[in-house]
Amino acid sequence: MHIKEKSLQNFLNGTLNADELLQVLEHLDTCEYCRETLAALEKSTPMVQAPAYLKEQIKDRVHRPDIQAAVQVKETTKQLQLLYYSLKTAAGVIGALLILLAVSRFDLIPSISREESPGITSQMPGRIQEKGSQMSDWLQDITNKIINGGNYND
Repeated sequence: MHIKEKSLQNFLNGTLNADELLQVLEHLDTCEYCRETLAALEKSTPMVQAPAYLKEQIKDRVHRPDIQAAVQVKETTKQLQLLYYSLKTAAGVIGALLILLAVSRFDLIPSISREESPGITSQMPGRIQEKGSQMSDWLQDITNKIINGGNYND
């Protein structure tokens, strides 16, 4: 048994009580014919028009100072977030460049010419440790200068 057209119309209008609504929904879940009938009724039902004054009220509300201020705050917040992320990215790039500069400034592995004695290779670990210590001191010095705003105070 199918749902009567009047009940489907009441369903669309939202005028069914809770029991009727439950029965209609359960039936629509299983009956393809009633779903198609409901869809056809929905298409043939004219759309409800908004009252003419509503458009003006919306326009007036949008132009109110408190609404404009809220929109401006939201836009400013987005711009500040973009600036914050840009600064973080720039700081990361600068940090990476400083590290590359520091590594390239110190020759950790000395070049060995053919004329040098074969015993130089036994001295390499000590030289690497010395150059690494120099690089560490230099990075610490740069870090202190950055933290102190360019002023180096021991």
